[in-house]
Amino acid sequence: MSSPPGPAGKSRLINDLEMLRGFGLCVVIFHHLQGSLLSKSLFIDGPWPSYRGGGAVLDLFFCISGFIITRNLLPQLCEVGSRTVYWRNARYFWLNRIFRLIPAAWMWLLITLLLCIFYNESGVFASLETNIEWLLAGVFNYANYLFVQYFGRAQAAPSFVYWTLSLEEQFYIVFPLLIGLLGRRLQWFLIALVAVQFFQTRGAYGMLFRTDAIAMGALVGVWTRNGNWERWLATLDIRLIRGALLVLLALLCYIGDLTQRELPLQVGILALLSGTIVSLAIGERDALTGKWWLPRMLMWAGRRSYSIYLCHIPVMYTMRETAYRLGWNMDNHVLLSIAACACLIALVGNASSQLVEWPIRRRGMAYTAGLMQRQQAAAAI
Repeated sequence: MSSPPGPAGKSRLINDLEMLRGFGLCVVIFHHLQGSLLSKSLFIDGPWPSYRGGGAVLDLFFCISGFIITRNLLPQLCEVGSRTVYWRNARYFWLNRIFRLIPAAWMWLLITLLLCIFYNESGVFASLETNIEWLLAGVFNYANYLFVQYFGRAQAAPSFVYWTLSLEEQFYIVFPLLIGLLGRRLQWFLIALVAVQFFQTRGAYGMLFRTDAIAMGALVGVWTRNGNWERWLATLDIRLIRGALLVLLALLCYIGDLTQRELPLQVGILALLSGTIVSLAIGERDALTGKWWLPRMLMWAGRRSYSIYLCHIPVMYTMRETAYRLGWNMDNHVLLSIAACACLIALVGNASSQLVEWPIRRRGMAYTAGLMQRQQAAAAI
């Protein structure tokens, strides 16, 4: 959920992609408010609008990740002179991913487990057995498989959101191997991956193991790597790009709120929409950001999206447990509860980014860069 620096260099942040992450994060959080913070009945039968489309923006997240990883990895793995260099760069990529993702993810798994043990009179954090099961799934990256077993059957632990992280990390493990195996044929494999899934109606496994949006992002990375697409975008009126992005985002959110019964090709269409949005947002034109305060706030959230995503359910459940102990019904104070929750998520997510995620990532980058320099120096002797 965040821009990873590759071992051979530092990836540049694209403001519009960070803003899209922030927008998607807000949609996911609103989606999870319904049931994780406040009663679902308030939104389904009550006066507040219900929204079921959080999964739609997850496809946008997947697509952005697929694009960024592909844009960084292809020069390092596809344009090297030997298998030795390929495997060396692949190892550096995986090592950077470890430093980038694991510390904050494991920290929040541990925090959730401690909250389950010591701050759980209401039972909102589920049982200790359930939390241990989800902790193992988060550590070993099979949470998407576990979520299939729990979905609609039993109360999951607060770390149920780790199913998306498991899907992305499975991609990070496999994708460098696919680049080495397929080389220039990679794009045809990605096209086939998108096409095969497009006409499928997704059940639980199909939803939680879907790879078409990630593959679509990877395709955008392959097709735009020579810079010609960005140069063409630079010739367009920025108002045209901005208008197209806003319309496509609105369409993404609308289709995301439908069911597959209402639109059988919903998931495949969302992947194509996500790919189109990403392809228009990579021109570094700041079409969505500009100087307005709301896009700037969304960009701020987007740059902290990983930590905010990890902490938002534990924060919601902690508020529910606190309200339970105080005898306070948050359903009677909806706006106040949502405002307090948003502030807490922003504060906790920012602290997680500043104190854990970013410092360890910088140390990992420095360690990997030093390791590469030492190996290159040894090879030159």
